[in-house]
Amino acid sequence: MKGAFFLPIGLFLVIIIPVLLAENFQPYQLQFFEFLFIPAACWWPIFLFYEYYEEGNRDLLFTYPVPSIYHGLQRVSVFFVLYLILLLILIIVMFIKLKEASFIALLIPYATEAVFFAGLGFSLTTLTKNIILPFIFIGFYVSGEYFAKSQLPWYHAMYFNTTVPTLNDVLIKSLSNLVIGIILFYSGQYFLNRKQT
Repeated sequence: MKGAFFLPIGLFLVIIIPVLLAENFQPYQLQFFEFLFIPAACWWPIFLFYEYYEEGNRDLLFTYPVPSIYHGLQRVSVFFVLYLILLLILIIVMFIKLKEASFIALLIPYATEAVFFAGLGFSLTTLTKNIILPFIFIGFYVSGEYFAKSQLPWYHAMYFNTTVPTLNDVLIKSLSNLVIGIILFYSGQYFLNRKQT
């Protein structure tokens, strides 16, 4: 992973420092947070497979004396929990700054959206046996969502709130993101278990 490991931490700092320094954090700034930090949930799940898929060590996956779930869901989950800790810190700070916000209404949508992106990154990586294509796909998806404001003909995982969300506003999409994210995680493990042809 080398220096690329630190990208989510760098994004965390890029977002949290201005939020901490701002006297008034405005709800419309949630879009910036969602566009920049939430898709970074896919970063570590994708880069965990760099040495396997990009450095020609694919055959090593099936020679280690540990179950494949260790290389897949277990490793990805550990790094996803690290990401969720950063996300939780950001949401706590934004909750303090947005005085009229509900903590649960901030946590649930962005945490479930992070599950969606992490699952998408993991499943695309193990499906394509490549780390560049998932980044391109997710970059295209996020850019399309942002610039077309959810008008493109695909599933819209992002919220792009310009006001403080309420739980009723985000509950249905949050449940959808969570279910799809879990399916994507298990799909990623399924693709990982398939031997190279």
